[in-house]
Amino acid sequence: MKTGNAIRNAGKAAHAMLLAGLVAALAGCASKQLPPLIFPQSLYPADSYPVHVTMAGVTVGLVPFTPGQSLYLDPKRPAVEVAHVPLNILQAGVFPLRIIVTNRRDGEIMVEPSQVFCLSEETPYKTYQPQQAVNLIIKSDVFKEALKGTRVGPLLKSIFGGELLFSAATGGVGGVARGGLTGGVSGVASGATKTAMDRANQYENALTRLLTDQAEMQALRTQTLSPGFTIDGVVYCPSTLPIRALHLTVYDRTNEESIPILSLLPEPIKPAKVRKKEED
Repeated sequence: MKTGNAIRNAGKAAHAMLLAGLVAALAGCASKQLPPLIFPQSLYPADSYPVHVTMAGVTVGLVPFTPGQSLYLDPKRPAVEVAHVPLNILQAGVFPLRIIVTNRRDGEIMVEPSQVFCLSEETPYKTYQPQQAVNLIIKSDVFKEALKGTRVGPLLKSIFGGELLFSAATGGVGGVARGGLTGGVSGVASGATKTAMDRANQYENALTRLLTDQAEMQALRTQTLSPGFTIDGVVYCPSTLPIRALHLTVYDRTNEESIPILSLLPEPIKPAKVRKKEED
């Protein structure tokens, strides 16, 4: 017959093994490989969008980021309200704006991202580079909270919109691996917890790379447009300022002249209150 101490020790060992198994299961979920992100993207001539302006034969359309809405929604269809947004990146300091440019002139024009500025009051601000925008997102408090409590699909959809053609779950790994399971655990359980945290960090790093790839892929690029051509791309403005308009300058390569264009937003965005990630 087992003594009292032996029974208590056996109970502790069983608890540790159960805890280790739980953490290992979570770790396995965290180690899943992230699939590519693909979704349909509508593109019409710039004057098809509700917010657009035409100057000197160049039409510029704008699609401001709205939490829970796709930047690539068909402008001919009504937007669908979203009840829950896993991650509002305005609160991370980033305000994406999709720009659509259509060339109606008789010569080639060039669009250069460095000549796109976000206007707040009368001050022009440079747009963020894609990597800068991603850094602001992943270092924010709202990103950490969203990663703890959601699945990757809805998380990415809340940033980029569109229909995501995959479903990959974090299973709440960020919250569990970083929260209460680490206290008072020793031996095999603490080793499994460390493994779970390491894999959760690897998963977060993979997600960061995916976000970076998407931010760069969708960013506005230097392009030359022949007459009748349309291009689009996303620029990343600060959301901590009341951005009221976008100012860009395109260059007519055929006639060798610059064309400044001012496009007003329907209403200035309200500066977001950004919560930074607390350092450990």
